Amino acid sequence: MNGDDGPEAGTKGRARAAMKKPANEEQRTFEWTHEEIALLSNWSVRAHASQAAYFARASTFLILNYVVGIPVVVVTTVVGTSIFSHQSTSHQARAGPGRGRAVRGRWGDAEYRT
Repeated sequence: MNGDDGPEAGTKGRARAAMKKPANEEQRTFEWTHEEIALLSNWSVRAHASQAAYFARASTFLILNYVVGIPVVVVTTVVGTSIFSHQSTSHQARAGPGRGRAVRGRWGDAEYRT
């Protein structure tokens, strides 16, 4: 006795015994009808066509991503740099004693120095 079969085998042995089919049970076979085979074949062809279309569209969008994305990054970098450059030079020119801006905020009027 190897310990796998018998009452003391535990749950592992019982699970294996439950999975075994009785010898007298005949094996069932399933056969597809011609209509079902034609339907499955049609679905397969349509699925492959859809897959090819999705891959073609993905490659188009990949190229479009670079064509649009890189110029947008360059333009926003140039514009952002020019704005910060303009602000830093304009503040230096206006800065001086007694020069501030009036700001109307949440708690009323206030003046801050630039």
